[in-house]
Amino acid sequence: MSDRTILRRTPVWVCAAAAVFFALPGCGSDKGAAQPDGTKPPAVDTSAVPAPGTYTYRTTGSERVRAVISARLRYPRRSTITYSRGGCGATERWSAGSRRSTTSEYCLAPGGRRLHALVDVHEFFGQPFRLRYSCRGPVVPPVRRLHAGMSWTDRCSALGATVVARERVVGVVRVRSRGRRVPAVRLQARLRFGGVIRGASTIDSWLSRRDGLVLRRAVRSASRVDSPIGTVGAREGYEITLSG
Repeated sequence: MSDRTILRRTPVWVCAAAAVFFALPGCGSDKGAAQPDGTKPPAVDTSAVPAPGTYTYRTTGSERVRAVISARLRYPRRSTITYSRGGCGATERWSAGSRRSTTSEYCLAPGGRRLHALVDVHEFFGQPFRLRYSCRGPVVPPVRRLHAGMSWTDRCSALGATVVARERVVGVVRVRSRGRRVPAVRLQARLRFGGVIRGASTIDSWLSRRDGLVLRRAVRSASRVDSPIGTVGAREGYEITLSG
């Protein structure tokens, strides 16, 4: 089923819950083609994303939609992030049970990665809703090369919805992870939603200085949308911490 078909079948107010959340360094264009002179294009930097694998996180939080009919989804005490390779580079998929997930798709490029797409999945009243955004933005270096003060902007769009994410490196810190204090980059993303969804989100992430693995993440989001049944509000808040 295509995204266009899903959107036609999805009540407008439900889209308020489809806010996209992402906080890894922005990412990717297409793989390089052969150069005009026939030489091989520069190699992509696979160190710009963590090695493939699935990691478990202690999780607290929930999301809620308020309208004439309200719904709340409490997240399980454990969620996962799965890193995999494919497409034009790599993906990061956060899953909180079978009813909530967010996938970030990256294209690898010489010198780093660039955000290619975001896919958000929610379930309310027993019905799954999926929204896919196409994104564009600059190539961002691997986490080990980021430093305080660096910033960039990613812009994403879907049918009737847009997201502008302004991301900033707060600093290089040491955080406790699985019983040890390890070097990490604290990255903050401030998102602004437009179109069908209107609102804002703040995401703070602490990423391993070595390979960009998410060590901790905190998300707060609030959005509103006009609908045939009135103005609908959606809120999501959660924190995840890498478990041992």
